[in-house]
Amino acid sequence: MTATARTDPTAALPVGAWSAQVHRETETSAAVLHFTGDGRVFLGDGGAGHWEPTGPDGFTFRVAEPLFDERGPAAGDCVGWVDIDQLAVLDGDSFRSEGVSVVRESGSGRVLRTKRVTVTARRAMRTARPA
Repeated sequence: MTATARTDPTAALPVGAWSAQVHRETETSAAVLHFTGDGRVFLGDGGAGHWEPTGPDGFTFRVAEPLFDERGPAAGDCVGWVDIDQLAVLDGDSFRSEGVSVVRESGSGRVLRTKRVTVTARRAMRTARPA
């Protein structure tokens, strides 16, 4: 992954809301990500974590996304979580990231499956930086 040079010094920060496409081996889904100025990241559908810069055009982010039982006697219970770990490169108002997502069982943390994931995202809105 490579990024182009830019003149806007705030462009290298992912702070703000992003509309993303999450590409897995057999499917693609939409997601909304929100990065805060203090290093937090949130998923629109639930899940939170942290991000940090890796250089002038890159950052990493890691998110824990809960998985809930949708039916049966345990409906609504948290049955596990997805441990999302991504390395991203910014290019203007878009970024591309790659990494691995690990699905873990609630309680034991036992690994249920691991998948390679690629995210492509476009900035939905820019958050102003404090003066």
